[in-house]
Amino acid sequence: MSTCPACGVAVVPGYVKCPKCGTVLPRSRPSPTASPSGTVLQESQERGGNLWLVVGVSVVLAIGVGFVLSRANNSRTAKADTTTAVQPTAPPTPVQPQATQPLPSQNLAPLSTQPAGPDPQQVANEIDSELKKQRLWGTVTVAGKNLDIRSGACDDKAMKPLVDTKVPQLHAAGLTKLRCLTQSGGVVFERVF
Repeated sequence: MSTCPACGVAVVPGYVKCPKCGTVLPRSRPSPTASPSGTVLQESQERGGNLWLVVGVSVVLAIGVGFVLSRANNSRTAKADTTTAVQPTAPPTPVQPQATQPLPSQNLAPLSTQPAGPDPQQVANEIDSELKKQRLWGTVTVAGKNLDIRSGACDDKAMKPLVDTKVPQLHAAGLTKLRCLTQSGGVVFERVF
């Protein structure tokens, strides 16, 4: 504890002015305390305390700025939503029917009575999905009228039954041949339908 040179009141260290008379107090530094290793502890503690104060104030300011900016962005978005939502639209104009002339019958192509089959790529994707479910990893590709399965598991006992269940779908999709190939391209088995 130190005393005020003007009025003699006891003043806690750190005050700049005397709390009673307002006299500017001389700045006195207490003697630094040395640790057993010979470093000065008090100076490093003061610097460390100031550093934490600066970091704390910076964090509080950053949070405040982020909050203000997010509120401003939200209000701009809300304002933009209300201005675009209230746009009046013109009523649709009625369409007048137009007279059409019948086409000559010789220009019409004959209609096919057979329904179109499934898409070959869709069937290939189904087979690929089934292979993955049974952990028979491979690549399924459609090449023209052929379906190629390139897999290291063509010899697996579950591969041929899986392929055999898909033959009707492959045939309906217009495919004529299925081949199971090794990764290097060797044919392990094939089905022609």
